Amino acid sequence: MNIKEIFYPQSFNEAYDLLISYPGPLKFLAGGTDLLIQLSDNECPASGIISLKNISELKEIRRNEEAKIFIGSMARHADVAQSSLINRHFPALAKASSLMGSPSIRNMGTIGGNICNASPSAETAPPLMIYEAGVLVWSSSEEKEIAIENFFTGPSMNILEKGEILKGFVLKPDEESVSDYEKLGIR
Repeated sequence: MNIKEIFYPQSFNEAYDLLISYPGPLKFLAGGTDLLIQLSDNECPASGIISLKNISELKEIRRNEEAKIFIGSMARHADVAQSSLINRHFPALAKASSLMGSPSIRNMGTIGGNICNASPSAETAPPLMIYEAGVLVWSSSEEKEIAIENFFTGPSMNILEKGEILKGFVLKPDEESVSDYEKLGIR
């Protein structure tokens, strides 16, 4: 691990300024459940880390002005699993988050980290896809919404470019839909 610096920006603009001005490769730290393992195994080159933990908007789960549900990228799986909004409108997502790893992983890992890793086995990806979630991507010039199925470009790859931050997800409640989530696996 060749990490020289860890940054704790308080806003999107601070994080953006770090992204474009830092001379070496940077990685975002959300919950850290995957990144710390990758760094210790030297699987991802980074000389600095940007922790997103101090950007409070990224932790929110709320109804927005368009009556959609916003889930911040730093919302922990435990928060998603216990959210009354998510349980009422998106039960498959709540259940997927409740079955994510161990209690320690659910209390550290974030929904944004799970999606940004773009693992083919990401528990929250299938429910977000069936609910037709929009992915909110922030940059200094704009905030854009991308359909979740267009966010992934391959295993462990996504569309985020330098200077872009995954802000969160927006989902439109559909009172007539019914869904559930089952996890199949051997432990």
